[in-house]
Amino acid sequence: MPLAIRKIVFALVALVAIGAGLLLVLYAGFPYFYAESGSASYAREHRVDALLALLGALALAWVAWRSIRRSFALRWWGASVAVIVLAGFILSAMENRRIPEGALPIGGNWYVVSTSEPDEFWKVRHHLYYKQGSRYESIEDLAAEYGFVPPDCVTYRPITVETRYAMCGFRSPASTGADSSMTDSELLERAAARPPYRRDWQSNP
Repeated sequence: MPLAIRKIVFALVALVAIGAGLLLVLYAGFPYFYAESGSASYAREHRVDALLALLGALALAWVAWRSIRRSFALRWWGASVAVIVLAGFILSAMENRRIPEGALPIGGNWYVVSTSEPDEFWKVRHHLYYKQGSRYESIEDLAAEYGFVPPDCVTYRPITVETRYAMCGFRSPASTGADSSMTDSELLERAAARPPYRRDWQSNP
């Protein structure tokens, strides 16, 4: 087999091993990336699976490294990785700054995309966004109802639960929890005292 073809084959093997390894790492860390209620207990119940996935990822990393060494020069790989990372960063930055399709301002820094779904029992689904700087942060994509409260607060209820939420400014949302008798005023007061927004806020009540 010609040297150039052999290098290309090893490069392809390295790419496949890297991709498969990343998928295994994603599987092992899914409960932590997802950061929703119940993800911590799911992680505890699947510790062995996660450990096996990480061991598999390490084995694939070894295969990828051996294949890389037998393919093209390391400087070629370094340049390729740099180009891919830079392109991904630029595309991500552009996507985060693009206003969501169909989004309408509802007050303050809040935007909503409402989708009609007549075949579902909720009929209309709302996707709430908060504009922080030039970025449109997705806050809730399955809201059954919402209401804007000046100057920059929103109350909403997800489709799947009866719990109500409120978010004021770029702070983590507050919920009524098990207290269904909590008034909107009390909920908004709680929301105003919440810490700065974090994407994993549901795992950090």
